[in-house]
Amino acid sequence: GIATMPHLQVLEMGNCGITDMSSFAKFPLHSLRILHLPGNEITKLEGVSHLEQLRELVIDKNKVKMFDEKSFEGLKSLRELRAEDNGLKSLANLYPLPRLRALYLSLNRIAELAELDRLRSLKHILVIHLSQNSVARKPLYRSQLISAVSTVRAIDGREVTDDERERVEQMLIVNDQNKQVYVFNEPAPPNVQLSYVVPSVASIVGSAAAAAAESSAKAAAASEPRRQAEEAG
Repeated sequence: GIATMPHLQVLEMGNCGITDMSSFAKFPLHSLRILHLPGNEITKLEGVSHLEQLRELVIDKNKVKMFDEKSFEGLKSLRELRAEDNGLKSLANLYPLPRLRALYLSLNRIAELAELDRLRSLKHILVIHLSQNSVARKPLYRSQLISAVSTVRAIDGREVTDDERERVEQMLIVNDQNKQVYVFNEPAPPNVQLSYVVPSVASIVGSAAAAAAESSAKAAAASEPRRQAEEAG
């Protein structure tokens, strides 16, 4: 069996009814470079942390709804990951894959643009496929992905051109400028749109003095009738 082939480099076990991957931890597959497990019933990615030479992992058409913190532990050489059509809901916990170049996650259930930020840890990714996920239908999908992953060269089979990347960068600059808040103690320059102006110290002191004087005048006016009554008595 597999346990007697320590020098095996390619293993394909598609549509074999596999439900549990934990048994892979028992196999001395330290030379394995390609592992294909599509069309099984796998619900959790595990048992592969010892496959330090693995370059390509395919688990399409399984039932892996999420990756946990240990799913990719030890897979520092992985270049390509395919996990399409799994019902995957999050892009979390891909950070242990520093050398990943290609990521295929189409036909899953990634819905929120915020999930794309989880790919920032993939510093060498070149190809990303997220088509037929809800997130891929959102207006800012490509822009957000290009912003999150500066190295990406193709998204869903479509090249990321230099012009597109420059447009995204310009859009981010404009957005950052719109978020800025300017605060001045004195009148602001005419070319700056104000969000809020802090009154000057002089005006604050003057206002406080005026308020105190007004309060004293009201108190004096209120006590005058009583003083006159006392004098008349």
